[in-house]
Amino acid sequence: MKIFLSILAALVILGSGAAILTGDDSPSLDSPQVQAENNGRYITIDQFRSNPERYNDRRLVYFFHANWCPTCRALENSITSNINSVPSDVTIIKTDFDDSNSLRQEFEVRVQHTLVQIRDDRSVAGKWVGQPNVQSVLAALQEV
Repeated sequence: MKIFLSILAALVILGSGAAILTGDDSPSLDSPQVQAENNGRYITIDQFRSNPERYNDRRLVYFFHANWCPTCRALENSITSNINSVPSDVTIIKTDFDDSNSLRQEFEVRVQHTLVQIRDDRSVAGKWVGQPNVQSVLAALQEV
């Protein structure tokens, strides 16, 4: 029993350390609390794909994010911490850089931490790399 408890304690400590090391201490975009505060302004690619019609009247921005990218994590923290500054007609779609090859090709995305705003016809309205915070993203948005 002591061995089991020791192993369990070690796993809890290691798990906490992993969260600290990866910087992934933010709540999931799927959590009810985040969704209530968010109101569709920051969503995952899976959430978008499950109901794209919900976002027809919004300016869409794909955020090509990588969990291993510190700049991506910093921008995501800025977005989630300042979600109320994102206008209600804007939806930022968190898109996994490593798993979204077809979208990367479609929008000619070469590096993680790229943001692509699209028009209704899926043409590119704007593309930015290296935006440090949500305020800089919002300043770069185009009216489409």
